[in-house]
Amino acid sequence: MTSDIFRKFLLPGWEARLERSEANPQAAPATPVLLRSAAYYESNIHFVGDEVGGQAMVEFVRQRPVTHVGFVTEVQYSRPGVVVKVLDGQSQLWNDPRSVVPLLFSFALIETHQDGKVQLFRFVAGVDNSAVLPYVQAVLDLPLSFCCHFASANLQCLWQLGLREPRVLWDSWVAQRCQLLGRFHVRNQPRNQDDGTRSVYTKYGSEQEIANRCDLVSVCRQHGIEHPFAGSKEERRRSFLGHRVGRPFSQRQIDYSAADAVAVGLLYSLQVNEAMRTNALTHLQTVEMPWAVTNARMHYDGIYLCPKRLAQVHQACVANFKRLSAELQDHGLENANNQRQVERFMQKKGLLEYFRQGDEYSFDDNRLEAIEDRDPAIAKLRQCRRIRRLLNDKMFSGELIGADGRCHPDHRQLGAESTRNSMRWPNIGGIGKALRPLVVPQNTQTRGIGEVDLSQIEVGIAAALYSEPRLVEMFNSGDVYSRMAKKYYHSQLPSEAIKLPDGEFKKWYKVERSRMKVFTLATIYNITARGLSTQLGIAQHSAQQQLDEFLGLFPELARALKQAADYGQIRGYVELVTGVRRYRGREGLLTQWETNWMRNTPVQGSAAVVFKAAGNRLYRLYPQYSARLLLPLHDAFVFEAPRHQLAAVAKVTAAVMRNAVKEYFPVLKPQVDINIERPESWNKDGKHQSLDLWCTDPELATKYLNS
Repeated sequence: MTSDIFRKFLLPGWEARLERSEANPQAAPATPVLLRSAAYYESNIHFVGDEVGGQAMVEFVRQRPVTHVGFVTEVQYSRPGVVVKVLDGQSQLWNDPRSVVPLLFSFALIETHQDGKVQLFRFVAGVDNSAVLPYVQAVLDLPLSFCCHFASANLQCLWQLGLREPRVLWDSWVAQRCQLLGRFHVRNQPRNQDDGTRSVYTKYGSEQEIANRCDLVSVCRQHGIEHPFAGSKEERRRSFLGHRVGRPFSQRQIDYSAADAVAVGLLYSLQVNEAMRTNALTHLQTVEMPWAVTNARMHYDGIYLCPKRLAQVHQACVANFKRLSAELQDHGLENANNQRQVERFMQKKGLLEYFRQGDEYSFDDNRLEAIEDRDPAIAKLRQCRRIRRLLNDKMFSGELIGADGRCHPDHRQLGAESTRNSMRWPNIGGIGKALRPLVVPQNTQTRGIGEVDLSQIEVGIAAALYSEPRLVEMFNSGDVYSRMAKKYYHSQLPSEAIKLPDGEFKKWYKVERSRMKVFTLATIYNITARGLSTQLGIAQHSAQQQLDEFLGLFPELARALKQAADYGQIRGYVELVTGVRRYRGREGLLTQWETNWMRNTPVQGSAAVVFKAAGNRLYRLYPQYSARLLLPLHDAFVFEAPRHQLAAVAKVTAAVMRNAVKEYFPVLKPQVDINIERPESWNKDGKHQSLDLWCTDPELATKYLNS
């Protein structure tokens, strides 16, 4: 108690304050931070196996002027990989991201001093001991750039441990892949060998070339970095796959893991300089590196496929394939997957030239879809080929279902040379609109699925990118194809039709509107009059005349598209809105194919930029709604959210996607299509019965979806 002698001298309230301070003892003073020796930590690799080692690592890194950090993870899997393909004798494996067992987590702390000297400090944490995890997280939370190679695998390891990803990430695989865009496309390769024999270069060969050049050891070699384990990486990797959890790690394993972390750390500044030189740095930092996180999370979270519907579809595939094969035989086609038979079949139909690709013919799904209304057999052929692919898909066997009961498609960042994603194992995005209801919430009572799509965005981006004011005005005013049709057919349409709202015009004048869509895509993708004549079923000279009249509506667009290819030939590349480049893979005059992609890549790639920028923002916003991204699909995001939050999440998604467009293209007023009508499954425009109809007859589903 305060002495009575002094009590009378205290100001009002002070006696009570002093008594409270006496009742609440002072907290113990913080333990002083001890200066840790840089020479000691620089001399060796330091293994962190317990809390003492973790505390020492955190204290040291907080004392140092670290510029960036290289990090890698070493893992094994609790279930074996699934062989999804065997190509050229090599097995391609799908590994369940939810079966990953993290073993080691290695940091290489990089300091770059003013005199150019680089200092390295290496820590390898045994994350099989959970006591180490808080200290790993403390390092990851530091405001530094963290560098890794192939971020998806490393991030999924973090999430499996319950750790947060770093705020700033640099993926050396992504940086390298950006430098190779276009260079090793399969169509760049010679069709014939010097000895006159046919080239065996395939799409798989092209992908392998890219994979080899993006391999960590290869990237190091290209930048003059010596990797001490260059000749034994596969051996070291197998040592972790076979490591018995709980046993000590060998010094060789620790050295290898640290060497990988050092390699990616040293690559960082070299790749940043290279990206600056090739004008890719802004794109990498603002779009592609954040997307590496967003994309990896979609892979890790996965989707839920209804087991009952999977069995239903598989059974229907067997029955429909048998029926459609018989019907195609009646049309004169014995084997829908025999290239030569399909060529002869199309020749008899007078449609073969539409499928010409150089000196070969391509019957890919997009080409078949474009002309399936020309002959009933085309739609049957398309369905038959699609069903055959489904029957061979391992998603029906349950082999591609993860330990969490969900399917985890591989979202391949920069899978297309335009910088768009591709998807595989399984390609859920390519199963067709009718089968989308396979994807459902894991709990249909409390959660729902929605979709928000940027409407006609490539047309708008083409208008803005190539400065075509009339097309910009049409895009901003409503349904762009209806607006085009009213202008193009102005003298042929009744005055009442011109005055119709776009929605009504779309309903009553489907043919005119559809033709505008064909002409627009023909313009951007440089489809020839010959291709148009086949697709539309009109004479070639008539197709050319109509295309010329269409181009007359948009003279600036026509001029800019031609210049895009002209400048592309001179420079050897074309650019997206962010400056990243797609390169030619050969010299000489442009081929028709090169002219085509030089016109459309800036449009497709810039649409991908906008899409990824929106996705990155949604990834950061969704947690407050307990929502998550499920699938990136062309220009649409499929998401899952609590039922009571579904409308709010759709509204936020729409606003973010529109704002992303306006950020890069301020002249545009983008529109979105929101689909939350039937949230019990993923579906096309609320048409949730499409799967059941498809199982009865695919043609019924097509009519239902088009109604």
